[in-house]
Amino acid sequence: MKRWLRARFGAVQQTGEAAGSDPQPRLAPAFHTAQPEDDIIRTLSPEETVQLRHAYLTGRFKAAIDAVFGSDAALQSVTLLVAQYWDDEAGDAVQGELIYSELDTPDLDAIRANPDIYFEADPVNLSGRSQWNVVAWESSPLRDWGSNDYCIPLFAALCEEGGHQDGDALEFFSPVAVYRRTGPAATAVEFVWEAKRPWLEGVSFQFSGFGDGDNAAALRRWVVEGYPPR
Repeated sequence: MKRWLRARFGAVQQTGEAAGSDPQPRLAPAFHTAQPEDDIIRTLSPEETVQLRHAYLTGRFKAAIDAVFGSDAALQSVTLLVAQYWDDEAGDAVQGELIYSELDTPDLDAIRANPDIYFEADPVNLSGRSQWNVVAWESSPLRDWGSNDYCIPLFAALCEEGGHQDGDALEFFSPVAVYRRTGPAATAVEFVWEAKRPWLEGVSFQFSGFGDGDNAAALRRWVVEGYPPR
């Protein structure tokens, strides 16, 4: 559990041979040690990965962001950030985070400087409201974020190397896109990502939420449709 979450909600029960050991063994070969010269197994080519990332962020993900703007007239911008940290529930999961703001560009430094405002009053971005309570989980654009499958090939290349869950708020998160209000329920998107590990563009993932063996086809379908009904 991340240190700033643990401080808020308490520590979780540790398992494993020693305190601090990872109860979820990492996949071998170690995904997080991949280097540019390695023979990377890919779900998609780097070129198609960039195209699908663009399609996802300007398609149904943007539609979900627009709906949030339609329900909250005070919001002016939302930033999507991504991170990987290796003692999570899956060895290669890519986490997404959204920062909401009444400013034209969210002030991420204000949250990094004072992690408490993430859960409590955020006087800089939200006039004293909490980031945690802006959008109910049922309406969150991240509700079907594919952290353990489809977002791995789409976003792993944009994540910082060496992340872990004991960091402070947003410590290992990298901004990907900023959505800004252009109307009552409409936004324009600015891509701000940097390919920090470009050799991981399109990297393979282990499980498909569609339950079929063709992960490339499943990923293309997810970008447009989301997960199938459960």
